[in-house]
Amino acid sequence: MLTAQIDVDALGKTLVSDIMSENPITVRASEDLETAAVLMAENNFHHLPVVDDNGDIQGIISDRDLLSVVIRVRPWKVRERAEGGWSKNRVSHVMTKTPETVSPDVTVREAGTVLLENRIGCLPVVDGNHLVGIITEYDFVKLVSQGLSANT
Repeated sequence: MLTAQIDVDALGKTLVSDIMSENPITVRASEDLETAAVLMAENNFHHLPVVDDNGDIQGIISDRDLLSVVIRVRPWKVRERAEGGWSKNRVSHVMTKTPETVSPDVTVREAGTVLLENRIGCLPVVDGNHLVGIITEYDFVKLVSQGLSANT
């Protein structure tokens, strides 16, 4: 059996700014759900930060938020909804309006704790209220994978 150790001290020193994706693709609250769905599909994302015209965080929308809109449709109306009804709703109607966020100078360990405690898949990274990046489950898996491969 292979046992691996992760350098917990290094996680306590690694900052979110070291592994976050900078300048993430975003959506506006006033845009329709189709716009959000297309951005997610084309970029293989599960989350999109929602920002205002100044780049300040307004919320976050996930693929699960989009799915929840679709599955609330009565079975006999699925075709109607699939042909455009659901997608005309606004991002503001389904986004999480007060998402958990972190600042770039928070440690990866602290950010991971926020993800786990809140059972969420991403954190917008903000400087004040201005979006500067995003950190996701993928970033953590990548960090652990690279750390493990460096030790083997």
